[in-house]
Amino acid sequence: IRAMGWSVLSVPGVEADDVIGTLAQWAQQQDIHTVISTGDKDLAQLVTSHITLVNTMSNEELDPDGVLRKFGVTPSRIVDYLMLVGDTVDNVPGVQKVGPKTAAKWIDEFGSIEALVERASEVKGVAGENLRAAIGQFTLTRELLTIKTDCELHAEVPDIEILAPKPQDKDTLTGLFERYGFKSWLRELTGEPTRVPTGDARVAAEPVRPAAPDQTHYQMVTDWATLDEWLARVSVAQCVALDTETTALEAMQARLVGISLSVEPGVACYIPVAHRGADLVDSAEKDSGLSIAEIRIDGGMSRNPTFVQALADATGRPVRVSPISEATTLGAGFMAGTESGQWHNLTAAADALSGAPVTTPLGEPGISRQQWSQAVSRSRSWIPELSSLDF
Repeated sequence: IRAMGWSVLSVPGVEADDVIGTLAQWAQQQDIHTVISTGDKDLAQLVTSHITLVNTMSNEELDPDGVLRKFGVTPSRIVDYLMLVGDTVDNVPGVQKVGPKTAAKWIDEFGSIEALVERASEVKGVAGENLRAAIGQFTLTRELLTIKTDCELHAEVPDIEILAPKPQDKDTLTGLFERYGFKSWLRELTGEPTRVPTGDARVAAEPVRPAAPDQTHYQMVTDWATLDEWLARVSVAQCVALDTETTALEAMQARLVGISLSVEPGVACYIPVAHRGADLVDSAEKDSGLSIAEIRIDGGMSRNPTFVQALADATGRPVRVSPISEATTLGAGFMAGTESGQWHNLTAAADALSGAPVTTPLGEPGISRQQWSQAVSRSRSWIPELSSLDF
């Protein structure tokens, strides 16, 4: 704050509100307009034609008329008002079950707390009983709520003019913003719209886009041999880039269309999963002599034993974990199950599973038809063929 040019006062033994009240009173005596940045209700008692409150959180400004509109009382009666409603921020109790409307009504009718206390017997009902019960605390609550405007501050502020804003210390501010990661303030101060604070670990420098490779080799995977080649590459690659083509952006509604894989710059493949047309004459669904020795799934799906078991039961293949996508796994599971005309579609696969438990190729206890239905239903939107299942 000092580096921004503002004076900072810390007076031992004096409340901050009392320092503010005293300085505002000094300024008013010298015809200086004061703006107090606060959201505290009790500071509204200071408002005059020379003193305005501004709440920077809501952009609310309160002059005397604004205080009356907001609280229903004038600034000179704010302490009386808070004695009735209480101030939870400062832990000051009010009169039980008396809210803003009742408090403003009583002050308007009786004029002041003192007059209200004198005529407390005229207030009927539960509110009157609560008022009379609270009278004993009024002396203390008035003291707690009243902001002092006569504190001795001359040692700290010999002349109010020394509180005038000073030029910013740009070098100090830059160092502070760099150290503590104030990105927006740093950019505003330096005029550099892309500058990143050295102390902000959450903001990385703009990545350097690598140059396009001189040569590229992009491949369409339309047979099992090529798919196995790519799965072998993926299983040993240090870094794999994967992207999916889907029919929608919503994960719960989208259907998988194809998968793109890359294991090094300029070398990538595309695996069509739900394409149709003459270009795919050699695709997996048209090749009746394909075989998959095992189904490989990624670590995420391996945590779902129901899915693993259902996939093994449905395909008649062992299942092991491998770093490929869940969508590829589902596609492979469907195509493995339909190879050589064993099953024409997954409906036939479901029909092949009885309601009684079966044994998987892994030697683990099987799952029921209902469990298989639950496992597959989560994946209906990923593979179009799954939508034909009816359990």
